[in-house]
Amino acid sequence: TRKNAWKSPKGARIKVAAAAPIIGWTDLVDALLPNGLIHNDNMPPTSLDDRMAEPTGVLKQSFVDAFFFLMGNTTSEQFVRPGYLSAWYTRVHGNEPYTDPVAQDAIHSLLSKRSAYYLPTPTFHTPIFAAQGFTDEIFPARQAEQMYARLKSEDPSYPIRLYVGDWGHPRSEADDGETHYLANAVMKWLNHYVKGAGSTPASRIDARTAVCGDAIGDLYRADTWADLSSGSMPLTLAGPQDLSTSADDPHRATIDPVNSSVIDRSSCRTTNTAVATGNVATTSDALATPFTMLGYPTVEMTAVPSAADMYVAAHLWDVAADGTTQTLVDRGVFRLGAASSQLVRFNLNGNGWTFDTGHKIKLELTAVDSPTFKASAATGTVSISGVTATVPQAAASKLVQ
Repeated sequence: TRKNAWKSPKGARIKVAAAAPIIGWTDLVDALLPNGLIHNDNMPPTSLDDRMAEPTGVLKQSFVDAFFFLMGNTTSEQFVRPGYLSAWYTRVHGNEPYTDPVAQDAIHSLLSKRSAYYLPTPTFHTPIFAAQGFTDEIFPARQAEQMYARLKSEDPSYPIRLYVGDWGHPRSEADDGETHYLANAVMKWLNHYVKGAGSTPASRIDARTAVCGDAIGDLYRADTWADLSSGSMPLTLAGPQDLSTSADDPHRATIDPVNSSVIDRSSCRTTNTAVATGNVATTSDALATPFTMLGYPTVEMTAVPSAADMYVAAHLWDVAADGTTQTLVDRGVFRLGAASSQLVRFNLNGNGWTFDTGHKIKLELTAVDSPTFKASAATGTVSISGVTATVPQAAASKLVQ
């Protein structure tokens, strides 16, 4: 309803006093098939037609497969997998591009009926506490952050709090300490807006860094996403070089967020430092002082794919001081266009992370990131050149002491 109030079957007046969406989505198509596009002020177009005109991204295969299996692997008589869902699932596993009627019906339905970002702006202001995970690889921070940006752009006084951290679906660790902090914050929000208890909570963004093991990271606080970071670390990759769809990444099982054989919610995804033939990587100098990343790293390049609808995926690693191990910090993917030279600029999912003294920041690029993402139907190479990346640095003034 657009009136923020309605009547129960027995005539009682009801309204939504507050809401606390936790690790959900606001654009379900981008969550399941991210295209890597960067939008001004982190805000996609609010027009459904404009959103439909954007290229469809790369299927998060392991997550979608897991969800589809779980929805059908039930004896409950209350749930029967609808035929259209099976048709959509079959179609997204087929070849790109997704321009046929079945694919377009799926995309339109998921955006218009299952994505809050594209619903009409309500005439009321339900206070919202949104919690999202930097390291949640199915519904990452952007899913809630873009809604925060939209609501604040439409009304700077909108009562909304955003919390992002190492929490949510895999590969997050969802540490007990962070869970406890988040639960208390949500309850204070609901107690005020539902019961009138306490002073009015501030509308702001809280962002927490991730750490490995049973610990909780540092908390940063700002009014806008841009204010969380100040400066950046540049990375440059020599070129031109070629990415191959035949690359066999030795780390692909370890960094697959839903691989049951490697999931350990109490530790990070750490591997050796090998780079598969067909992938390319660049590494920073050893850090003289700690560097705290906070926000979305950006990758730019010129790409020439050998076929249309291929993609480029990126992994950001923290390489240990002894050079023998690396820990996955962030990742992202960008859907390429036609088989011609094109300028590429995309964000990774984002994270908060401190690279310690003596460690190195490593950017790795690949043309195949399966099984996390569906392999491109086209095979061949992507020639890349002029590759640069910027890793946003946390604003020290926003650290909560």
